[in-house]
Amino acid sequence: MFVRTLMNGTSFDALAHEMDRLFDRLTSWQQDMAAPVFAPSQAYPALNVWEDESKIHVEAEVPGLSIDQVDISATAEELTIRGAHRFEIPEDGTALRRERPVGEFSRTISLPTPVNVDSVEATLRDGVLMISLPKAEPYQTRRIEVKALPAS
Repeated sequence: MFVRTLMNGTSFDALAHEMDRLFDRLTSWQQDMAAPVFAPSQAYPALNVWEDESKIHVEAEVPGLSIDQVDISATAEELTIRGAHRFEIPEDGTALRRERPVGEFSRTISLPTPVNVDSVEATLRDGVLMISLPKAEPYQTRRIEVKALPAS
């Protein structure tokens, strides 16, 4: 088999393979970014997440849920939203079609920066859960004094 080599000894096949790999990574990233726009997401609830100087903001679509059907928990690095959709039919009724989601859900996302969990706020309005997570103060480097102990 005839293989051409570059000046540094790398084969053209290896270079082509590396270029294909890099191109695949680039296009998969673009597809991931475009997925929520062009195709429904498999994750539920659907989220919008953004940040400003002091907070991370999360909007979650939870149509039909009341505040007692939603549970939110946070650590400095993660946010979890849990809830349950119910489908109740009166005793004398018969279900003819069920297209809305039913059952429990849980969604956990990693946060881009640590947050102050003691100051997280959440509101629910018109089926949209809005969560505001204040960013934690940056870690400060502190000089530690070393104390001498008596010799033993």
